Amino acid sequence: MCLKSKPLTPIPQDTRQVAQRIYPPEHLLRRLGEEYADVLRDEDFADLYSPTGQPALSPSLLALVTVLQAIEHCSDRLAAEMVRSRIDWKYALHLPLDYPGFDPSVLCEFRQRLVTHQAHRRVFDAFLQRLKEKGFLKGRALQRTDSLAIVAAVRELTKTELVRETLRLALEAIARKDPRWLQTHVPADWLQTYGAWTPGERLVRKSGPHAGAEIKRLLARTGQDGFTLLQALEAPDATALRPLPAVDVLRTVWYQHYQCDPLKTSVIPLDTTEDVQVVQQGGLLT
Repeated sequence: MCLKSKPLTPIPQDTRQVAQRIYPPEHLLRRLGEEYADVLRDEDFADLYSPTGQPALSPSLLALVTVLQAIEHCSDRLAAEMVRSRIDWKYALHLPLDYPGFDPSVLCEFRQRLVTHQAHRRVFDAFLQRLKEKGFLKGRALQRTDSLAIVAAVRELTKTELVRETLRLALEAIARKDPRWLQTHVPADWLQTYGAWTPGERLVRKSGPHAGAEIKRLLARTGQDGFTLLQALEAPDATALRPLPAVDVLRTVWYQHYQCDPLKTSVIPLDTTEDVQVVQQGGLLT
């Protein structure tokens, strides 16, 4: 992809009129749109893109969306929905009310580009400098942002949504094929755990360290439940269910994102691409 740099445009009139009637001046996202949206420019990311290819979505826009994701603990899919439907997000991002949004995979690709080029610091350190200029950070002590941790936290939210949605779709496919088998082999509370959630909901409603702990709990619980289902599907009475496409996807996603200890008493979420390669080569998941 190539970068066609564009300057930040003023907040569109329709967005400005509606948002300023709804939100007070001290509203966080309103202040972000008025005072911080110009912190980053597309030119700041020019070295991350090829000189040829299809035009990429504005990297300064995607960087701001990443900041909002971290603030509100949103996965990529939920963040894309927020950009499409939330007035305060549109105000912060200087987007018109009828902006249709973008595919959530764009956010994952942008984070990968930042990490590959070790460019994550330039996003968040720019905000840190603006905060200093406005007097919010004072004193001589070193101030910094743990920018890689912010990128990783957003990625973990998206991974949590991925595995839970994969398990939900597998359960739905099994229910359509053989509901009696599902009732016999699946705990009753799974219906509430995986059936009640919709993509528009927040998986994590806490903040700070509590949010991180909740993400780890959800990842571990979902991983264990997925392995339980896959093990049950190896039984003779599940012969007709194993070839289901959703079950095959479940098996593949678990292969990529989890490893099971030798005694199969616990699961370990994988954190990096390198971990996935180790598991594939070592055959830890069968």
